[in-house]
Amino acid sequence: MSALARMARCICPVRDCNGNAGMAVSTDAGITWTEHIVPNSKTQTHGSDPSIAISANNTVYFFYVADQTSSPQDPTEGHIRVQVSTNHGATWAKDTDLGMTHGIKNAVFPKAM
Repeated sequence: MSALARMARCICPVRDCNGNAGMAVSTDAGITWTEHIVPNSKTQTHGSDPSIAISANNTVYFFYVADQTSSPQDPTEGHIRVQVSTNHGATWAKDTDLGMTHGIKNAVFPKAM
């Protein structure tokens, strides 16, 4: 991919896409946008925005915090989660609860790097 083509691609995290997290992707420097919903990513109504990291091989890592308000009894709520896409957000896999695997019980504003 040329340097110009890389600069023309924009990917922005979106906290709420009809009840799930998602992202908006532009391949023409923001003239047009396509929304991609991250499946099974219950969003918080307020308090935390998702974050995106893109690897050297263009794998997209989407980090978000599970909705804390839907059930205080659910031990997974408030954990930071990550999903992975290898096609710029068209499909997603590897939904992983990082909170559980790393002992984080409640997170806000995850930062992907």
